[in-house]
Amino acid sequence: MRSFLYQQKRKKNEKTITAKTWSCEIQLDGDPKPKRQSLKTTDKRVAQKRMNAIVARMEQERAGLLVPEALSASAQKPLNQHVMDFHSDLISTGRSSEYTRQVLSRLTRLINELNWSICRDLNADMFLEWRQKQDQLKPRTKSHFLDALNAFCNWMVDQNRLSHNPFERVKRIAIPKGSQGNHRSFSLDDLRRLMTAAPDRRFVYLLAVTTGLRYKELRRLRWSDVMLRNKPHLLIRAEATKSKRAETLWLTTEAAQLLGEHCPDNQSDDPVFATMPTPRTLNRDLERAGIPKHDHLGRSASFHTLRRSLVNILHGLGVDRRTTMAISRHTSSHLTDHIYADIEAMPTHDATMRIP
Repeated sequence: MRSFLYQQKRKKNEKTITAKTWSCEIQLDGDPKPKRQSLKTTDKRVAQKRMNAIVARMEQERAGLLVPEALSASAQKPLNQHVMDFHSDLISTGRSSEYTRQVLSRLTRLINELNWSICRDLNADMFLEWRQKQDQLKPRTKSHFLDALNAFCNWMVDQNRLSHNPFERVKRIAIPKGSQGNHRSFSLDDLRRLMTAAPDRRFVYLLAVTTGLRYKELRRLRWSDVMLRNKPHLLIRAEATKSKRAETLWLTTEAAQLLGEHCPDNQSDDPVFATMPTPRTLNRDLERAGIPKHDHLGRSASFHTLRRSLVNILHGLGVDRRTTMAISRHTSSHLTDHIYADIEAMPTHDATMRIP
């Protein structure tokens, strides 16, 4: 451990100016860098006494005899205020508005229903008891509440507002494969019937299934992103994608033709799709096309099913895994092969019949 007093010096007009007040520099054994602090006194003996007191407190905190000042201050602060600080930090670090809204909503609900008011009220047993009683919530939604708690408490630990995360050992609820959140895919025949039954929305459905663009990404698509000369493609801006990375997406001949028919004379920043189909609209289109909302396994269809269908179309065409990952903009082959790939849609029967 080393500590010493000093008076800060600075240069002005080539002259060295020494501060009147004293400061100290303290570095305990094992600290990566020293701590500097102004002692706000011009008397050296008073400064020495204040530095000794700081050193003694730091050593007692290191030994666990005292609660660190930052933790002591945060312990008295209302939990709702910590949540609002966390919410503001998420916004400042560029997290999406939808994510920040959902996290704030879940944390606020937990605090209100469990009557948590300060940091020491955070309790894993109370959360487990609350989660067990939430029969109306799906398993995935319950896990989202745990994710919000873990994100908040980990942030509190990083900000020196909490000594540890009390929920780090709480297990997520296992979600059976093929049930919650597992969507089916559309066959080529399904897609043709859907676009025939909904000519007004054929444009958006076709672009979704041939590019793999998500609902929000299509909503953010601008005419200035559309390049129809030479090899038609889309130049998606980083702020418009889920991954926050700029992407180049190639267009099929049919998609490029439709875009050309609707494209304005000048490349403007107007959205390509003024309105997007709502879930209710899609359900009506499916019913009109004679496509069931749920298949024989109980898996549901949604707008995201169009993106999932792209992966299965590529598999059916014999496209290799790495190219399928690139077109789908996946960073993990596990996501492509095990989450998006629809085993039920694969030609397993025909393949089996080819066995000699």
